[in-house]
Amino acid sequence: MNKIIYVFLFIASFFLTGYIIYQLYLGYAHFFSSLWLHFVFFFLLSFLIKLLFPSWEKSKWRLRYWSGFLTIILLELSLRFIIPLHLSYMERNGKLIHINPYRQMVLESKHQFFPKDKGIRISSAHSCNQMIRPEFVYEHCYNGMGLRNKDYSREELDRSFQIMAMGDSFTNGIGTSQDSTWPKVLEQHLQLKRPEVITLNAGNSGSDLFFEWYKLKHYYLDSLEPKIVLFEINASDLNDIISRGGKERFTPEQGLQSKRGPWWNNLYAVSHVSRLIIHQVFKVQYHFHTNKQYKKVKAETIEKMHRLIIEEIIPLAEAHHFKVMFIFSVGYHEIKYDNFDLEPLYNLLPESTDTYYKFQLQDDLSKFSKDDQKLLELYWERDLHCTPKGYALWAEYIGKELDRIGWVKDSLDVQASPK
Repeated sequence: MNKIIYVFLFIASFFLTGYIIYQLYLGYAHFFSSLWLHFVFFFLLSFLIKLLFPSWEKSKWRLRYWSGFLTIILLELSLRFIIPLHLSYMERNGKLIHINPYRQMVLESKHQFFPKDKGIRISSAHSCNQMIRPEFVYEHCYNGMGLRNKDYSREELDRSFQIMAMGDSFTNGIGTSQDSTWPKVLEQHLQLKRPEVITLNAGNSGSDLFFEWYKLKHYYLDSLEPKIVLFEINASDLNDIISRGGKERFTPEQGLQSKRGPWWNNLYAVSHVSRLIIHQVFKVQYHFHTNKQYKKVKAETIEKMHRLIIEEIIPLAEAHHFKVMFIFSVGYHEIKYDNFDLEPLYNLLPESTDTYYKFQLQDDLSKFSKDDQKLLELYWERDLHCTPKGYALWAEYIGKELDRIGWVKDSLDVQASPK
């Protein structure tokens, strides 16, 4: 009977370990699964030592070995729960999972992508999910086109002045309700002068400039006719593109192709002790590069983003007769430390024209850099996305800029203009 139990436990352990390793390959690491891998590693290593050195079983080193194992487990628990250091976004928000940025596309391709083209990142049609964080709980609902909007009839769309908002979680509206995302508040502002304005929120959490361009070109422009497209880009776009690549990620034959990343990626995912060593000893930053390496890859990535805007997005706007504005937004730490990561890209882009415009939110938000209390009214302290008040302020600044450049004319002015 005991042998049957041992065989069953061995088989169960084998398949559990295999499943965990497969999840790790996809880019997903759960904290307690990681502890299991620690146990498996130390158990197999002790078995190998026993085979090579039979007397080890009775030596004092056996006790020291397992004492070392328990010490590492206690360190892992301490670095995760007691003195939390080097946590990822999900871990910082109370989740027990780490997602490998170099494998994120592989993991998400099984859940969130448009089934006919894995390069199109949209939320599931007519879906709702709760965004639960320690600081807030909000529901996110999507219409039949994966937009964070209500459904619109064809007639409503045809008679509207459509403004599309493209971007990542800051555009999607992590940290606020359906009716207080910056695209929605912007819509309310613009409808005061032009009631037929609707803003279509195409923002998708975890997206970046390349995914948003691809989605606009290959999906939304087939059924929508926006007059203005607003691309919100921020520092996370930069780091996401570093880990995912630019246009080379889209391959017609093989679908999305992810970059390999450093060899210690999986070790970083499963071990907080290894993270401590990687960051503190080897001076690797959170973007998985040393400062010297990052300087080089950042310049290369800025150039990729620049070429995409000049060679793809602006010509796309001209071909489909819409105006395009690039909104350079800023996060909590950029404002606090007066460090605008995308400034090189902003400076590379040509001067604005009648149909293309670049706009820095930093110019308006930098006044809060020395006021921590005010800054924490605009950004959630742990999550670091905007609060409803922060998104409202973004919308106010963007609306004023659209008013200033005259891209959304008053309805009376439109009616009075010659046909």
